[in-house]
Amino acid sequence: MFVYRVLRLAPLYYLIFLIGWLVMPFIGEGPVWFVYEQSFQQCNEYWWSVLTFTINFFPENQTYTQGCFYWGWFVAAEI
Repeated sequence: MFVYRVLRLAPLYYLIFLIGWLVMPFIGEGPVWFVYEQSFQQCNEYWWSVLTFTINFFPENQTYTQGCFYWGWFVAAEI
């Protein structure tokens, strides 16, 4: 059951993460763009926690609106 969930959820999860982290900074701008940039501000250091579904644990000592791809916490909790 675990393998089925990972195979079902991981491709789209990774695709959204990689597009948001690597592509969107080159095509976005505007008056509230800083809000988007904050959701990926720690990805240069903690990208591996997204790929291993441990974003709920790493980095430690952060609020729920900080970190790398923090709004993807539910998929990591689901798996």
